[in-house]
Formats: sequence, C-alpha cells, structure tokens
Amino acid sequence: MQIKNGDVDMAIGGDQAGSIRIPASWVGIVGLKPTYGLVSYTGAAAVETTIDHLGPMAASVKDCALLLEAITGYDDGLDPRQPSAMKCEKYSELLEVDLSGKRVGLLLEGFAGCEPDVQNIVGEAARKLGSLGVKVEEVSLPLHKNGVAIWTPIAMDGAYQCMVKGFGVGYMSKGYFNESLMNKLRESYALNIYKVSDPMKLMLMVGSYVEKNYGGRFYARAQNLSMQLTRAYDTLLKTYDALVMPTLPYKAPKLPSATSSVADRLKNALGMIQNTAPFDVSGHHAISINAGFSEQLPVGMQIGGARFADLTVLRFARAIEKLNN
Repeated sequence: MQIKNGDVDMAIGGDQAGSIRIPASWVGIVGLKPTYGLVSYTGAAAVETTIDHLGPMAASVKDCALLLEAITGYDDGLDPRQPSAMKCEKYSELLEVDLSGKRVGLLLEGFAGCEPDVQNIVGEAARKLGSLGVKVEEVSLPLHKNGVAIWTPIAMDGAYQCMVKGFGVGYMSKGYFNESLMNKLRESYALNIYKVSDPMKLMLMVGSYVEKNYGGRFYARAQNLSMQLTRAYDTLLKTYDALVMPTLPYKAPKLPSATSSVADRLKNALGMIQNTAPFDVSGHHAISINAGFSEQLPVGMQIGGARFADLTVLRFARAIEKLNN
C-alpha cells in the first residue's frame, strides 16, 4: 500500500539512527525522537535495546505534541528503560510561551560537511529566533563528530543479536519479552534473511564477524564512549536551552535503481546519519522541523535538548513554525 500526502494525520516511527527525523526532514513534516525511555518500547521489535526509540510524526508541531501526550507514560515496569517517576506533560497545551532570554547554540560540528544551501537555510531560520528575544550563538562540541563511530558497533552487534539470534524484542535486559514475536521473527529471519536490504545484510555480516573474532570488545568500548557523549551534551545543555543543526547533511536524493551499486545503496541508507545517530546513542531528544526549501526540496532543522525536557524543543519548533509561516 502506498500512502499519499494527507492520508493520515499522525504516525508513530521507530528511531535507532534517525528513522523518525530522516523522513521528516526530507518530506517537510515534524518528527520527534523523544528522550530515551519517555515512550515505552513494549510491543515493538527491537534493533538494539540501548538505542531504540519510538516517537510521533505529524504535519504540525501541535499534532506531534498531541500524539506524544498519548504515547508517553510509565508502562508499569514492562519496559525497564523507563524511570518510574518520570513526568509527562500536556505538551499540546503548553507550546505557546515567551522564549525571550532563552539561549540556543548553533552546533558547528553539526553544520560541518553539510551542503551549503542546507547550512544557510537552517542557520537563517534559527537566527529568526533572535526576533523573539532568544540569544542565538555558535557553539562547539568536538565529540559530536564521533557520534556515528560510537553508534556503529552498538547498532551492528544489536542487529546481529536481534535478527540472527532471535532477540527481536530486546537483549539481556529486564522487562517484558514477547515470546511469540521472538519466535516469529527468528523463523522469518531464518527462512527469508536473503530478502533483507543490502545495508541490513552488511550490518549482520559485520556484526557476525566482529562477535566471532572480537566478542563484545568493541561493543563495550562504544557503550563506554556513549556515556562520555551523553555527559558532553549534558554539560553543554546546562548553558544552552537547545542545540540546533541541520537534521541531515543534504537534501533528499533520488531513490536507488535496480542497477545501483551496493556502495550507492549503502550511501542512501546510512550516508546521512551524522547528526541524527549521536542523539540515539546519548538518549537526548531531538526534533526535526522544516526550515525552508532548496530546489523545491524540504530542508530539515534539528533541535536537540536536555533529557526529559522534550517540551522545550517542542516550544522552539513551534516558534520556528510560526516564524516560517
């Protein structure tokens, strides 16, 4: 079934490297990867427990916030990633506030390597916040550039464990394990693994190779580095209310054709995650909202914020939405 524009008002996406924010950026809608644990993952098939997120996608910030209201909340311990005392908000009713005095950092490492038109459109849209009394200034966090390198061993090993070994709803964690789903996934992968995409085959092959030759060494190193990345964002977000950068480094490319090379297919699948994957690793929330158009194609702005302060980035996104309209 092909979904056309306007067929649905809202959708729920799964995000391990950016799969909420990537399509949102390229089609010009709003997509929020919430703080890790804010939305329960119960009932969803995992890729890797420590980077799995579910979140809302919609045509407007208010609809995105409304769906977030419906899916947040403690799941009675079924998902151990959730803190029992977390606070959920009436997000859709709290979007309109005075932002004067707030501080936004344009993350230089997030702009580096992006197409010039993407950099310009996102930068200009962010600086419009200055008209609302928001202080917008450039900031640097070198560790952001290593986010994809940290993400890679985690995702590769996670994909191997979930798909090949059958841990399709989590791995080595407390919480609810859906046995029937695990059995069905294991059977399906065993019978139809050749049908998965080239990028997924690569992840499985690398995950298998690394486990057989190095065990969990690189997975462990990446998880340890992820804590450093989380602390680095935490420190910067004590000074700034939000961090802004392009969601993706380039505009939507053409889909690969039947004659496309494996390298082209891999680039189409994983060549755009430099700004999205780091926030999956760190657990901070991040939203993509349309900042403008270039060559009639949408350009997404990513706004990231402190953990469990998702309402803050929704408010900034709503302000951008109003300024652009």
